[in-house]
Amino acid sequence: MLHDWFGTSAGWGPFLDYLDGATFSYAFLDYRGYGDRKDVTGTYTLAEIADDALALADELGWERFSLVGHSMGGKAVQQVLARAPLRVRRLVGLTPVPAGPYPLDSDGEALFYGAAQDRDKRRAIVDLVTGHRASAVWVDLMVDRSLEWSTREAFGSYVKDWVSADLTQHIIGCPLETFLRA
Repeated sequence: MLHDWFGTSAGWGPFLDYLDGATFSYAFLDYRGYGDRKDVTGTYTLAEIADDALALADELGWERFSLVGHSMGGKAVQQVLARAPLRVRRLVGLTPVPAGPYPLDSDGEALFYGAAQDRDKRRAIVDLVTGHRASAVWVDLMVDRSLEWSTREAFGSYVKDWVSADLTQHIIGCPLETFLRA
């Protein structure tokens, strides 16, 4: 389970109440610079997230596995697929960032790239991506948690990577199990 740009492994909330722990095993990974790994430094890229996810799968003894990724985590699961296509059974993207580049105009770059250092820009992004439908209390809580649970360096580096990374040529034709079983 790979979290979004604003979240951590602890941020899945009541979604966890609906997971079938009797049928499946789950692992929740914090990225370097986030959550329980906030003090772990790195390059803060999708490739590094993929390598850390594969290392966790190895540690757990999982030769093959499925991945769930939310937003930036949706692009990170595609990076895992690109790095180890024969190990990935299935992918589930929850509002995933697409596999290709995510071009931003100059205003978008100023907003997204400036969010690492500017609380108001983080707030504007959360409000924007939720369609201006969430309450101010909820938006502020998300922003405050993001500031508390991630380093500014990690937050800023990850966005630059997921905006520019193009995984399309690496995942086209990757073998995944069928989604429907007879």
